[in-house]
Amino acid sequence: QKAVSAAQALTQLQETEPERMKVLAETAVRVQRLAKKANSVEIQQKLCVKPEEKALLSALKAQQQHSKDPSLKQLEELSQVIIPFFDNIMVMDKDEALKNNRLALLKAADSSFMKVAQFEAL
Repeated sequence: QKAVSAAQALTQLQETEPERMKVLAETAVRVQRLAKKANSVEIQQKLCVKPEEKALLSALKAQQQHSKDPSLKQLEELSQVIIPFFDNIMVMDKDEALKNNRLALLKAADSSFMKVAQFEAL
């Protein structure tokens, strides 16, 4: 039931607002490609010091508290937090702890995207 409604929502978004769908899919795919490099899913809050890291952590926590199955709207909201994260954060930092923490953040985001669709396949 949820899979069907998610598929319908994605199809409708693609048909009515292809640019929004393109941004969502591109963000999801970029997240997924980096999330594959994560060695851990454990996010260390103390290592989230930059505003974009804090914003992403906050968005992930809010989403987890709100629902185990994110809606398309929630993914779009998450995507709007991830875009500045990518614009301003060097994920693959020389500092291993920072890099691993940032990858863990992306792994958590990827988990949310994957609950709705495999965006690489779209």
